[in-house]
Amino acid sequence: MANEQNARRRRRKSSPMPMILIGVLVLVIFLAAVGIGVSLLGSKEPAEEEEISSASVAVVDPSSSEESDESEPELPSAELQPSGDDLPTPSSSQAAASSGATSLEGVPSSFDPALMNGDSGYFNIPSYKQINSDVKGWLCIPGTNINYPVLWADDVMYYLDKNIYKQYSKDGVIYAGPTVRFGNSDDISRNTVLFGHNWTNYSASPRIGNPSDVMLAQLTAYHYREFANAYPYIWYSTDAEEMKWVIFAVFYTDIGFNYIEPNPGDEQFMEIVNGARSRSRHNFDVEVTTSDKILTLSTCTRAYGASDQQRFVVMARLLREGEQVKAITVTDNPNPVLPSL
Repeated sequence: MANEQNARRRRRKSSPMPMILIGVLVLVIFLAAVGIGVSLLGSKEPAEEEEISSASVAVVDPSSSEESDESEPELPSAELQPSGDDLPTPSSSQAAASSGATSLEGVPSSFDPALMNGDSGYFNIPSYKQINSDVKGWLCIPGTNINYPVLWADDVMYYLDKNIYKQYSKDGVIYAGPTVRFGNSDDISRNTVLFGHNWTNYSASPRIGNPSDVMLAQLTAYHYREFANAYPYIWYSTDAEEMKWVIFAVFYTDIGFNYIEPNPGDEQFMEIVNGARSRSRHNFDVEVTTSDKILTLSTCTRAYGASDQQRFVVMARLLREGEQVKAITVTDNPNPVLPSL
C-alpha cells in the first residue's frame, strides 16, 4: 500500500501539465501587452497630425488678405469710439433716414417748465457709489426712461458689456471715457461725453416711449422736432453738483466727425459746436460760446443702413449762472449735413 502511494506521488511530480499551463498564461499576457502598445501608438499619430493641422490654420499671412488697409477710411481711434453694437441690418424701408412716422401720442405740444422741478437723480449718487465706486454722476432725461448712474473707468471699453455690478450685461451702462473730468460745474470737462447702447430703437423711424428700449435707446426720440420742442432740457449731475443742460443740437453722423474730444481748445471746441449745429435735424434757439460747457450723448444707430460707423448724438449746453428754464424755439433744419458712409 505504501509503495503504491509513493508511486502516485512520483507520477504527479513528473507530470508536465503545470509547466505547460504556466507557459501558456505567460504567452497570453505578453501578446495582450503587445496589442495594447500597438493600439496606443496607432491612436497617438492622428492626434499629432490634427494638432499640427490646427496650428497651421491659425497662422495667417497678412499680405494674403483680400482687403487692403488703404481702402479703409481714416477714423478716430477705436478707444475714442466704443461700439460693439452688432445690430441687425434695417429693412429696405428703413435704409435711409427720413422724418419717419411714429406715434407722437402723449408728447406735449409745448415745453412745461415744471418738468425740470422733478427728481434729477442727483440724490441717488451716494447710494449707487456704495454699490460701485466707479459711479461718478447721474443722467436723467424727462420724457424718456433714461434715468441712470454714469460710470467711469480708465479703459473706455471696460463697461461696454458690464453692468453696475461689473457682471456681463449686453445692455452695459451709461459711461464716460477715461479723460472726462468730474466735479462741480467749474471742474468738469469742457465737453462731457457719455456713451450708451441702443440695441432696439435704431431705425430711420425710431419709436417713442417703448419700455423695452433701455440705456440710450430712447434717446432717438429726439429725431422728432415735436419731442425736442417738448423736452429741450436734460439733467446731468455729479456728486459735487446738480446741473441742468439745454439741448442745442440733435444729429446723425459718421464717426469721422470728431465730436468726442472732452477737453478741446477754443478753436476745436467751436468746430465741434458748429459741426453739430450744421448736422442737427432741428435748429435750437440756444447760444453756445467758448465760455460754456457742453454735454454730448452718443449712441449707435442704423438709420442710414448697415454701417456700424454711424451714431445718433444729442448735445446740450450747461445752463449759465442765473439762467432760467424757459421754452426753446425749435424749428426744422432744411439742409442738415448727412453722414458720409
